[in-house]
Amino acid sequence: MLYTEHGSGYPSRQPIENSGQRHGSGCQGAKNDERDMNAKRNCLGLVVVILSFMLASCGADTGGTKRHDATNGDTGPEDTNITADITQDTALDTDPITENDITDVQPDTVADTTSPPQDTSVPEVGPTIVGAHIEPLTVVISTQIGVPAATPLRFLMDYSDGSTRQIDNGVFWSSDEPLIANVDNTGLVSATGGLGGVITVNAVYANQSVNRDVRVQLSENITSGTLDPTTQGGLDSGNFNAGVGPLWEYPENETMFPAGMSAPLFQWNVNGNAYFKLLLTRGNEVSVTVYTNINQWMPSPAQWRAIGAGYGEPIRINIYGKQSLDPAAERFAGSELVVYTADAKLAGSVYYWQVATGDIMRIDEGATANASENCTDGVDNDGDGAIDGADSDCPSAVFTTNANSGNCRGCHTLTRDGSRLAFMYNGGGDPRAGLAWTAAPEPSIVDNGSQWQWDFMAFNPTGDRIAAVYYGDMWLADVTPNIVGGVASLGPIPQARVNGMWATQPNWSPDGSTLAYILRYDTVDWQYSAGDLMTMPWDPLTQTFGNPTTLKTRGPDGGTDDTLSYPSWSPDSRWIAVGSGPDNRGTAPANIHLVDPLTGDATQMLKGAPHGSAVVPSFSPFIEGGKYWLLFYNSAPYGHITATKQLWVMAIDTNMTTGTDGSHPAFWLPGQDWAQINITGYWAPAPCSASGQDCSTNSDCCLGLTCLPDGNGANKCTPANQCSLPGDTCVTNADCCESSPVYICYPNLNGDNVCQLQPN
Repeated sequence: MLYTEHGSGYPSRQPIENSGQRHGSGCQGAKNDERDMNAKRNCLGLVVVILSFMLASCGADTGGTKRHDATNGDTGPEDTNITADITQDTALDTDPITENDITDVQPDTVADTTSPPQDTSVPEVGPTIVGAHIEPLTVVISTQIGVPAATPLRFLMDYSDGSTRQIDNGVFWSSDEPLIANVDNTGLVSATGGLGGVITVNAVYANQSVNRDVRVQLSENITSGTLDPTTQGGLDSGNFNAGVGPLWEYPENETMFPAGMSAPLFQWNVNGNAYFKLLLTRGNEVSVTVYTNINQWMPSPAQWRAIGAGYGEPIRINIYGKQSLDPAAERFAGSELVVYTADAKLAGSVYYWQVATGDIMRIDEGATANASENCTDGVDNDGDGAIDGADSDCPSAVFTTNANSGNCRGCHTLTRDGSRLAFMYNGGGDPRAGLAWTAAPEPSIVDNGSQWQWDFMAFNPTGDRIAAVYYGDMWLADVTPNIVGGVASLGPIPQARVNGMWATQPNWSPDGSTLAYILRYDTVDWQYSAGDLMTMPWDPLTQTFGNPTTLKTRGPDGGTDDTLSYPSWSPDSRWIAVGSGPDNRGTAPANIHLVDPLTGDATQMLKGAPHGSAVVPSFSPFIEGGKYWLLFYNSAPYGHITATKQLWVMAIDTNMTTGTDGSHPAFWLPGQDWAQINITGYWAPAPCSASGQDCSTNSDCCLGLTCLPDGNGANKCTPANQCSLPGDTCVTNADCCESSPVYICYPNLNGDNVCQLQPN
């Protein structure tokens, strides 16, 4: 399609639809074609030009070559269409036109020295696009927790002359944080009400891409206890007095909580006050105000989700107390409490020993039992319709039959995949071996004739070997699933005893290369007052242990680390946590150290366990939110709820270095029965189904298995392929079994490539 220019100085691109026609026929064609409006306008223009020409010429046509008159004001480009149309006017030229008649008027191809020069200036053009932006420039959506809210945005194009144009259609809008707020195709930003924070909205149109930050602020006012909401205003007024305000009891300042765990129960000492106002803030995103007349408060799941979504951002809790709701009564301020959260949920299950009943109890991921429910008082304290062991918030016993006739099951451990539990059955000098599947946990007592006995034991990463100790002697057990009799001895490990001293409390590294254990100097396996931390290499090819090395010795008699106990490996085999104190039973001062397994250098976790009564450390098998999570028990007070021995958890920075305490103050583990004495916790992945056991999905099956129908139509866990389990040798990452978290092919402590969690 061809184009020509029209107009008086401004270009107008018009298509020439019949480019093959002679110039002289364009006007008549337009008269006959009602659809060609442009041609009609051209013809009208020609009539005006012809009339003007005739008036100016007054019949002065001499038959020579005709051009535009210099006085007609046309200083623009020659219009060949106009010239050709003029030559057809018989009133001006009666001489018939022949193709080669040079006397007839033709388009001007000869320079005209009497005409003004051609106009070579650049035609004037309109404004151009120079950018785009979103309005308004500052956007804040304020709403209550759990209440959606919306506000519109506008997309505007910016032009070179300073003007703008709003674009309503065809703009592609998106949000980088849809859980906080999303945006539709009209630019309407909708906050979910579930989370606060700053999102970035992006808009794209005509090759222009622009962003606008939108801040979502959440707030909520709450009345708790038996306070009358109509009188809570008395807590908002009154002069501040220098008197002592409420005193925080739980949690400790700068505690690190998993954001995905149930909320903490904030507790305080009233210190002479009767009414309280709490203000919880996280930056400019979340604000919760609580009015109450009791000395504790727990956020709801929705409130805690909103408050705790900052991941490392400080959550500040200020508290004020009053002795009266009289608006003029003085207010007393307590100290500010600061806590933090990590992007974690405490995955897996915790198995622990409930002393009074002799039961092994289990707390599964997401458990929420806290001070609102006493799991043993026969009362539905939290109003959920269930009591005691039937309450889903309370822990459950692993075995349905357990502490009969004085028997107990304790000193337990689990496989790295969480599929099996090993334990000591019955104390009192006859510690027989016990094994059970965690997915269908009825205990199996191995050889009731007591040939196979252990006090403490540790599975290797693949779960088919156990290093066991019995009265100071260590032996290797084959516990391959479904082996006849459940266990077979692979012989003693005599080198574990050094200079006649006894071995106890073994723990196998997750990378499969090393066994840590304690070399004790006196009394029985489960109670001693002098012990060193040892390591012993394992060769998976020969299935043998090498010679042990003393990694860390106990301190001098009477020192704060007089003996070492209960080693536990971090999930990436980077550290060994070990208890230290006068003995292994928690006698104060009892502390926890992290020891480098290559150098033996130790660092005390003083911030995580400052009370001097921390015992039996056990690492979570998962790294979550950039933190290790270390379980232990002590008798530190859980606020004003209880001071009995309970399970606690501290967060530890995975990037900590020797000599720098990377721990954070510990928190009480939700899910346990606070009315019981709870000790000796062991952390493992959630129970899974072994080969040949029933399943519904692949996630039901243990690592390396998949859920497939068998010949009878039932779904069973079946080996998926010949992938390498944790601790198995490998060449590339693809050799390792698919799992979450992901295992990679990485050198272990001995330098051999095995499947393991990537060390941080």
